[in-house]
Amino acid sequence: MQGQFYLGVKGSYSIPFNRSLEIKYDDAQDFFIYQVEFLEQDYTPTLSLVGYYRQDLVYFQSELGYKRAKTRFRANNYIDLDNITSTINVKTTHSIDVPVIAGVRIDRFKLGVGPTFSFILSDNEIFTDTDFFEEKRNFVETGFGFHFGILLYRLHVDVSYQYRFNEIGDYLYWRKTHQGFSQAVRYLDIGLGLYF
Repeated sequence: MQGQFYLGVKGSYSIPFNRSLEIKYDDAQDFFIYQVEFLEQDYTPTLSLVGYYRQDLVYFQSELGYKRAKTRFRANNYIDLDNITSTINVKTTHSIDVPVIAGVRIDRFKLGVGPTFSFILSDNEIFTDTDFFEEKRNFVETGFGFHFGILLYRLHVDVSYQYRFNEIGDYLYWRKTHQGFSQAVRYLDIGLGLYF
């Protein structure tokens, strides 16, 4: 069978799986002075351009999608005991996500795996109330996805489990030392694509 190539557009909704965590930070004398709690992460719906190639039982798929993620933290500042503050800090990240998928297609079902690359376009700095924090973020973040799909003529219903190799807040450094949360970013993507 000769291979066939399709272009399409796809909309996706992401459901995160991360749980709340907290980290306590101390000063050079080991006094507890700052606390950060990861609250939640949410995503706006993602719109992607998709390339899809299939031949016999094998298929390849790649996407180019814009994603905006909001990560919420609660910060308690105990540096000045006469002026203890508690704030909600929101990290907004804009990225282009590129999953690369290879898999098998059996009848109307497809099952695939592959890496995902996220190219960070922009984000905002948080925890600016203390000089102890700084941010060092990579321009590219990577992960891996497990993909399942159902083909309904030109419509593809896709479900993918995304596991990112980066951890939540892994860009945070406290007193020049990496101090992120020991929890990888994980979410479920549910998408609907139209192919031509």
